[in-house]
Amino acid sequence: MKQYKHRLESLLLAATTIAFLATIQQLSASIFESKNSAQSPDKSQTFRVERLSDYNDPFSGKMMLQLSSNSDPNSIKQRLVEGTRIRTMTPPVWLNNEWVGFSYNVGKNSEGYTYYHAPSHKTILIETDIVRQLMGNTGQVEEEMQNLSFTQYTDKKSASLQIQNLTWGSGNRSLFPLYLPTINNTARDTVPGLPFLKSVESALSEYQGLCELHHAKSILPELGTESFDQQGDRVAFLAAMETTPTLVVLPLSAKTAQDAFKKAMIVQLPSMIRLSSTSETDTEVATEDTEDLTAVRFTTKWGAKGATIIGQEVYDEINNTTQLQPYCEVDKQGHCSILTIPVWPGTIDDTETTK
Repeated sequence: MKQYKHRLESLLLAATTIAFLATIQQLSASIFESKNSAQSPDKSQTFRVERLSDYNDPFSGKMMLQLSSNSDPNSIKQRLVEGTRIRTMTPPVWLNNEWVGFSYNVGKNSEGYTYYHAPSHKTILIETDIVRQLMGNTGQVEEEMQNLSFTQYTDKKSASLQIQNLTWGSGNRSLFPLYLPTINNTARDTVPGLPFLKSVESALSEYQGLCELHHAKSILPELGTESFDQQGDRVAFLAAMETTPTLVVLPLSAKTAQDAFKKAMIVQLPSMIRLSSTSETDTEVATEDTEDLTAVRFTTKWGAKGATIIGQEVYDEINNTTQLQPYCEVDKQGHCSILTIPVWPGTIDDTETTK
């Protein structure tokens, strides 16, 4: 009798366990369908996204994107992409029958947006860092964009293009290489729609056209060298046109990237202007992680009559201040004049100052 009772209890326990697991499976499937996948408007495709994390990095930025055909379950496309890090993620949303997107939280002030193009398998990642703070003098919350990064995947396994953009806090806009004057329309935890995506693609196309015009593969800004004129009409910054130091002056009132680049002034500078991005072996050139205040670091400053001065920041140990040692000047017409010939450590210079 005890044997039959024990066997009956085992059967009941097994049945209860199976029912419980089935319920959990249904809930998991429901959660998966509601949060991680979405069908295209024409019901022909399903897009899924999964976070890839491990114990060593629970907030890993790796994501597995999957596109499947609803008429052919065996037709599956997968792509591994990687952002900075992911804390939370919104459900994917189809913007039309070709583009699907979702947003993810990177940090307190940082958001990421992922766009996937179903026909071409192209993927775009955009991450913004917008600091919001309450100002005591006005009692209002003000925003300042401190960073915008762009990553594009095409038919390659790794990222085919990565761009760190120069941003401007006033109006929350990206200036270069991607000129985007309307980023302040984006909202947190919501992936911006097709108009924003199209503006990004248009800005990228204009930047690539600018590179072709100057016969360069890339024109990348040296971040931290920017300066704005007193009227707030123009910005000047140093950039690396491949390996050539370059001055770029952009208008700030342009409505589109095409208009901005038409009015832009791009001037190649003498080789004595050194950039960290073009000096891989030069230990004297400062990088973002360099704490040596005596390192060579060039930047821009606005001079008289709209001219731009390019010089080296020199640290004064006695007064504990940084001053600009001018080396050359570019006027509004793009003419460059040498002001001072620099003397690098270990060299002797007896050249007189020229202009």
